[in-house]
Amino acid sequence: HYLRLLNPATLKMSDAINVPGIFIHRAAETATLVLKDTQYAEDGREVTLLRSGSLQRNAFKLADSFLLPFSYGDIKADKNFIGYLGYAYDILPYEDIYGPPVSESAEADRIVSPVPPVFVQGYILGTVSLSNAGTFAAGGQLDLGQDVWCSLLGVKNGQTFISVFGTAVAQLDFAASPPALLSLSPVMGSPVSVRFDADTAYLPLGYSGTLLLPLL
Repeated sequence: HYLRLLNPATLKMSDAINVPGIFIHRAAETATLVLKDTQYAEDGREVTLLRSGSLQRNAFKLADSFLLPFSYGDIKADKNFIGYLGYAYDILPYEDIYGPPVSESAEADRIVSPVPPVFVQGYILGTVSLSNAGTFAAGGQLDLGQDVWCSLLGVKNGQTFISVFGTAVAQLDFAASPPALLSLSPVMGSPVSVRFDADTAYLPLGYSGTLLLPLL
């Protein structure tokens, strides 16, 4: 991956800088960058990590990494607060289920090896804090289960906003321990984004209007 910086005053673009992931967020106070890096692990599984670092002399200096509990999902950030939501699953190794593979023989081509089953955990909603030095620290985490389709709309002031089945919006407070559900609001239109001002979250619902939720 390569990152380029645009100066909005001069419209000049910087040289391309090699970075370990896709740009997600920049913490304004410290200029720390947060990236999403999806790669293959040694056992063949896909894993996703958060990477933090800074740009120094047209190079990226890595500060820290944080392994997320899923391969693909939503990541949103607000200042030094990062929220994530994804569907966690794992493919168990063949040997863990069926024992050692069958040795090759004249009869081997008559045996069809079964496909290893998939171990499913479900949707995981969690948070990570980013220090001024660029290091990550795990925050609260909730297992939302396998039967709830949801997506992360945004985060603000330690709170997360998720769409549940496209028919409701859940607002959760991750500043509390354990994380607390602040509200569950039924909606007529499916929310896909959220915007914030000082004390309110605005969620556009298309022809159904806009949902307003107070911020703590």
